[in-house]
Amino acid sequence: MSTGIDYGRGKTNIDLKTGIRYGVISSHEVLQAWAEDSEGVYFYSCGHCGHEFGDNPPEFEKEEMEYCPFCGKELEWEDMEPIGFKYDREGYEASQGHDDPAIFILESPFYTLCRFCSPCAPGAGDIMASIPNGIKAYCFGHDWFEKMPTGKMIDCPYCDGTGTRLKVNIPGYLEKRFIANGGIVCDDHRVQCWDCQDGRKTGQIGKVEEMRCKAPYPVYDVKTGKEVKP
Repeated sequence: MSTGIDYGRGKTNIDLKTGIRYGVISSHEVLQAWAEDSEGVYFYSCGHCGHEFGDNPPEFEKEEMEYCPFCGKELEWEDMEPIGFKYDREGYEASQGHDDPAIFILESPFYTLCRFCSPCAPGAGDIMASIPNGIKAYCFGHDWFEKMPTGKMIDCPYCDGTGTRLKVNIPGYLEKRFIANGGIVCDDHRVQCWDCQDGRKTGQIGKVEEMRCKAPYPVYDVKTGKEVKP
């Protein structure tokens, strides 16, 4: 299966130290994680002369500057709209432009095998276009994605697979309220576990469907090259 065309000719959107391509993914694929954990990237400007100081530039500390070096007046900072978003921790470096759904993953502990992107991201990897023997591209790990059922039934973690819970272990337990809300009392000490009711309906008492975060592509460890299971 073809990997596509490297429009970057091996020079753009690639980590030259590792040879791994930058990964591209739509923010809609990891919307919850990206919305919660990414940070806005802002320009700052002087409220008097309007001079823009750039994207959180390293040459100054906003809190330490009192006067604008361009107009000399006391600074009154104005925060402009974010020009994009970024995530820079836990071994990841990723960025997204304002009003652009594409996230570029510039560094990651993980990579996947995929096709090249179209000319709009020359040399980068479209990590949702996973193929065997594809190009290596940085990707997000399994925990960036929402939990999905694996198809397996496991012991309920809330009742340890017994199907019942001790009343004394239920915070704020009130029997009348519990019964009014549809709860089932077994005896003076125990009630039916409500988290594994679906398993009980199919004759699998104390069982729940296993849920795991799983990426929609194979994930490999950058250091070892071994596949990382969810």
